[in-house]
Amino acid sequence: MDLLVRPEALAFSERDIPLGLNGEVIERRYVGRMAYFVVRLYGAGEVEVLADAGAARIGQKVIVFPAPGGHPPRVYPREGV
Repeated sequence: MDLLVRPEALAFSERDIPLGLNGEVIERRYVGRMAYFVVRLYGAGEVEVLADAGAARIGQKVIVFPAPGGHPPRVYPREGV
């Protein structure tokens, strides 16, 4: 199964919270006042988070969680397996 989550449906937290996943920012792409952050989750792959450009820096340890009011994740069967 593949889990797909829109970058704007995720957010960063300053503290441990339920449903939060720990990771590290490995890439940042600026798009005006916002940025796409690629986060390597510990033991769970990578996700992309859309947030304010100053929300995190490369190498920073972060907690990613579902953003309030964000689009729910979707699960699809993996093709070619």
